[in-house]
Amino acid sequence: MTPAIAAVDTLIDTAVGQRPDLEATGRALQASSTLVTGARADLKSRLDLQVGSWFTALGEGSGPKALDRWVGPSAGVGLEYEKPLGNNLARGVLAQREAEVLQRQIDQRDLDRRIRLGVVEAAGTLEEAAARVAQAEAAVGFF
Repeated sequence: MTPAIAAVDTLIDTAVGQRPDLEATGRALQASSTLVTGARADLKSRLDLQVGSWFTALGEGSGPKALDRWVGPSAGVGLEYEKPLGNNLARGVLAQREAEVLQRQIDQRDLDRRIRLGVVEAAGTLEEAAARVAQAEAAVGFF
């Protein structure tokens, strides 16, 4: 590997590491992946446990009458089971979230590609400019 190519590779690595927009696309990809996990969880059956306790005031009218007559503590326990049959909405949300992840991956790869290409183009332009300077110096020397 020539020193110029090694220098360009170093510049590419530095450019990729210092781009906050590339870091932001990576975080957006992580967030989208988290949303996919949540959408998959919404497809599952659900069993909820409900527990509650309370006091009840029997008095009516003004506040002091209501506060004098308390009944309690009362408690309640309940179970609720939900098994979605078709669940087309949750399936649609999951498909949408998976598509968002794929789009974020494409965006991230495209941005990474454009950053690398920009560095290579800039390095090529710099080499061309250096060659033109050398030609100009040679022309001055011949003049």
